[in-house]
Amino acid sequence: YARGLAKRVEGRSAILSVDAGRIFDPAKPQTEAIYDAAIKNEWLLRGLGVADFAALNVAVADLKALDAWRSKEGFADRAKEFPALERFVSANVEPASGDVVGFQPYVIQEVSPPSSTAPADRIRVGIIGLTEMPDKVLPGSRWKVSDPLAAARKYGAELRKSCDFLVVLAYMDQDAVNRLEESIPGVDLIIVANRTSAPKGEIDLERPATVTVEDEAKALTEVRLYPSMSAVASRRWAIKRRTVQLGPNVPDDSDTRLMMQRAKGASRKQPVSQ
Repeated sequence: YARGLAKRVEGRSAILSVDAGRIFDPAKPQTEAIYDAAIKNEWLLRGLGVADFAALNVAVADLKALDAWRSKEGFADRAKEFPALERFVSANVEPASGDVVGFQPYVIQEVSPPSSTAPADRIRVGIIGLTEMPDKVLPGSRWKVSDPLAAARKYGAELRKSCDFLVVLAYMDQDAVNRLEESIPGVDLIIVANRTSAPKGEIDLERPATVTVEDEAKALTEVRLYPSMSAVASRRWAIKRRTVQLGPNVPDDSDTRLMMQRAKGASRKQPVSQ
């Protein structure tokens, strides 16, 4: 979809793809299903690299799958095979041991505004990741999760000074999300994934905007940002949210189709536990 849209707008708009968290299948008990989860997660990671995401938020449920991939031993080689490994962000998940590679708290992506190629006109989009705290800490966990609102205050203020448009990726419940705006003064957009239903259709939003995203692979959530003509600082951007159904009208992509065929072939070759 992103590649088809990029061709359609012919460089007049910048496109950033992000994910708000809980990307992977959680690890299952030692049954037949664990093989399915392992295969699915590996090919999800490959697919995220093909799709060229700008930032991937880490949810607590993702940590088990990320354990082996984030091990320091061999990480550089794995990152070459799986480029998406270096796109994960989290401001409140840190290593609990020295044998895993931690996450960046945030990233800054520079994009060109429409009809301009001047370096001075580039827009700096800051993207920070946050997740809710787990109900309990599992013994032997290689990660520690701190208060997301405290992390938001710490890193949000730092990031706000360095970017023109500030985005928060949040896998959090609604009560915590409601307090994020207070924790990060000046936030422009909060993208929330917490398994609640997302509104359909197109909606005009005020800044700061909070957007709940789709929780299935049959649709994606698109947020369009337009430079505002208003002189009021808080209205520098006009924001529209809409749901895009991934059906026959979405253009096909040869790289993705090939990757899917390889993934199906790998799953058929995988031995099944009895």
